[in-house]
Amino acid sequence: MTETAMATKDKLGEIWHEINREEEQSDEKVAEELTEKSLEHKTIQTARYLTLQLKRSLSTTSTAVQELPETIQGKLSNAKSYAEDMYKSFCEASTYQDLSSNLLEQAREHLANVQEALNSLTDYVLSTWPVTMVVAKPTAIIEEIEMEETPKVE
Repeated sequence: MTETAMATKDKLGEIWHEINREEEQSDEKVAEELTEKSLEHKTIQTARYLTLQLKRSLSTTSTAVQELPETIQGKLSNAKSYAEDMYKSFCEASTYQDLSSNLLEQAREHLANVQEALNSLTDYVLSTWPVTMVVAKPTAIIEEIEMEETPKVE
C-alpha cells in the first residue's frame, strides 16, 4: 500500500472509532434520560395515586360522619377540597417542571391541614365514643392476637 492509502486507512479507522464512541456516549445519555424520565413519571404517578386515595378516603369519611360537630365537619370538608386540589395538580403534571415550588409548598400546607383535620376527628372519636363503638368486639381482637402469638404445633 502506498503512504496515501495507509494514511487514508488510518484516518478512516480514527473516524470509525470516533463515531462508535459518540454512539456509545449517545446511547448512554439516552438510557440515562429514559431512566430519569421513567423515575420522574413514576414519581408523579405515585403522587397522583396517593392523592386520589386521600381524596376518596376523605369523601367517604366526610359523608359518613354527619353527626360530628360543625368544626370537625368543616375541617373534613376543607381537607377534602385540599385533596381534590392536590389530585388535580398532579393530574395536570407530566414532568417535574410542571410542579412549581409554589404548588409543592401549597401541597405541603394542604397535607398539614388534612393531618390536622384527621387528628381532630380521631381525638373527638376517642374522647366521646365508647371503645366498643370504635372497635368491634375488642375481645375478639384480643383472642385473635393471642392465637397469633401461640406457637403452632406441627
